[in-house]
Amino acid sequence: MLKYDFGDGVTGFSTEAGDLVKCDIIVPVQQVHGTKIAIIKDAATPVDTYGVDAIITNVNGLTIGVKTADCVPILAYDRVQRVVAAIHSGWKGTIANIVTSVIEKMQAEFGCSPHDIKAVIGPCIHLESFEVGDEVFQIFKEAGYISFCKRMRIPNTTGDERWHIDLPSVCRRQLANSGVTDITMRDECTYEQYPRFFSARRMKEKLEDNRILNCIRL
Repeated sequence: MLKYDFGDGVTGFSTEAGDLVKCDIIVPVQQVHGTKIAIIKDAATPVDTYGVDAIITNVNGLTIGVKTADCVPILAYDRVQRVVAAIHSGWKGTIANIVTSVIEKMQAEFGCSPHDIKAVIGPCIHLESFEVGDEVFQIFKEAGYISFCKRMRIPNTTGDERWHIDLPSVCRRQLANSGVTDITMRDECTYEQYPRFFSARRMKEKLEDNRILNCIRL
């Protein structure tokens, strides 16, 4: 299990394959690679998390999280307002700028300041392993992320190349553009470090319901 240092009074972690988590966790029922955000201000009030890709709460003792298996997980904590967030950002969510939406929601709902937020980008697929087709490259190019795209040679070929995208670095840029300066990006690549971490690209249909849990709790 990867444990993150958010400071006193906050617990943050990402699971590795085989880890058992001994606590109740509120996670999205169905992540859809969109920008819908669940807000939890009262532990006693049920919250619909279907179709949600991020959760924000200021409730003490409530563990929130998102599920990933190559997509980018981001955990955030405002140390002044004591608010936490868990974000799932695949390439579609990244293009839709869910990261920015969450920071804006933290400001609007809880009075957070980006300068008080610490963010951790957890284990996910990295540049060398995230090969994409020309159509996905064009989407990132048109969105202004050409500097995060790179042509790389296909292994065991005579020089054929494909586009690769540095997805976690795009998310880090979005955090920075939102005013967040305290950002930690883990260097674990889920594809390269399978089977330590679940990887959808590695496991394909064998992935089934296996996911990394990326959680944070006040």
